[in-house]
Amino acid sequence: MLPGPELVVALVLDKARERLRARFPTDSARIERASLEMLDHTVAAIEEAFQQYGPERTNAGARSEGRLASKLDDHEIAAVVMRLFPEAVTATTEERRAMLAHALAGLLQPDLDSETRSRVCRAVTQLEPRDVRELRKLERTSRGGPDAHPPPTMTPSLEPLRLAGCISGEGLQDRPGSVTLTVVGRALLATLPGWAVTSA
Repeated sequence: MLPGPELVVALVLDKARERLRARFPTDSARIERASLEMLDHTVAAIEEAFQQYGPERTNAGARSEGRLASKLDDHEIAAVVMRLFPEAVTATTEERRAMLAHALAGLLQPDLDSETRSRVCRAVTQLEPRDVRELRKLERTSRGGPDAHPPPTMTPSLEPLRLAGCISGEGLQDRPGSVTLTVVGRALLATLPGWAVTSA
């Protein structure tokens, strides 16, 4: 894990543990133990996600690290971690925890501008794994190819993606091909290349 994100995660983890101990007395040890397990699982998921970016950073050498340092200051790193880390900790499934961990790692790569990073960070917290799988299907359809399906129209199952700003198509339900990926939707997928590749 990169030094900056690792430090922020450690600080957030320590603060969360302090609050747990203050909130739950010793007679609620089981709750505290379960909560600490969730924290530990989240840290492990984030570390695993960062490892998937290791070869790319190694190939790019110090230049990649320099780009990250020049494009991300401490406040921006902290903003991403402090938004996504609690979401990952409180995820009700391991699949969503892994998705958010990969999003955190992907958002701290140097190839995103600050505005897009902020928008994607907000968007991914509104989505479930099933939504991201649907977004991947839409992206494949937009590229065409032998496995592409007819252009989709807006359906209730796509509403979370529209509300998160990942697709557009409101009011065009009767027109084939009305659903399109937005810049945010494409950027979100770009931050999750290593997550659940067998699930979509």
